[in-house]
Amino acid sequence: MRLNNITFFRWFSLDYSYNFEVHSHGTYEANINLRGNMNVTIEDKVFELSSGDVIFWAPNMFHCNRVGNEKHVEFLSVHFNFDGDFLKEKEIVFHHLSRSKMQIVNILLSEGEKNGYAEGSATLPLLEALITLCYKDSQTPHFFNDNSAKTYGKIAKIMDDCSIMNLPKISDMARQCGVCETTLKEAFKKHTGKSIKKYYNEMKVQYAKEMLLEGQNASEVAENLKFSSVSYFSQFFKNNSGMTVREFLSQFK
Repeated sequence: MRLNNITFFRWFSLDYSYNFEVHSHGTYEANINLRGNMNVTIEDKVFELSSGDVIFWAPNMFHCNRVGNEKHVEFLSVHFNFDGDFLKEKEIVFHHLSRSKMQIVNILLSEGEKNGYAEGSATLPLLEALITLCYKDSQTPHFFNDNSAKTYGKIAKIMDDCSIMNLPKISDMARQCGVCETTLKEAFKKHTGKSIKKYYNEMKVQYAKEMLLEGQNASEVAENLKFSSVSYFSQFFKNNSGMTVREFLSQFK
């Protein structure tokens, strides 16, 4: 199994209460925490990372990062591809770096900043060596287990069990989680960086794009996603994607 390429390589220096919005992409991602403590939300779990912790996960998993009570956090985020299925679907790997492995990270940072991460640079074999070592010696991660994290985990599992055609109401989720609607909304926003309404809207837009690319027209998509009219769907799509249906499709012609 070989690491094919790196698509993103960035060192972050973040201050108190910074929050990335939840997202996903079709590449593997590794977060290497260099200083301070931060939380990483991956699917329905919230992990607590301290200095020297590494966590990486399989493609197409929803995730985000949050700096909590720390005044300053530094971490390296790398997106990469392997020539096969390196991790199982939904698999997450955690490892705390030894002093010798931290030396690899320091060289990796220096090489990445100096020579980039294009094919032929030393960044690729260095990252491959680090990821392979961490994978062979994976450890039990530290979970963030305050009440908000537990509530978020319940929300994520409820959402995962529902289809886009039958998204649960906030009041129903609150009842199932045993909390009020305000607590539910706050927990979701805290660990994903966005409101439930915005998350739902983005899910609908993503499904709409997939249906359009499969050959369905706007009327069929509007009906399948249970919009009251095609005009309402068209306006919704533009408001939440920044382009009209026609503009979106023109990108693929």
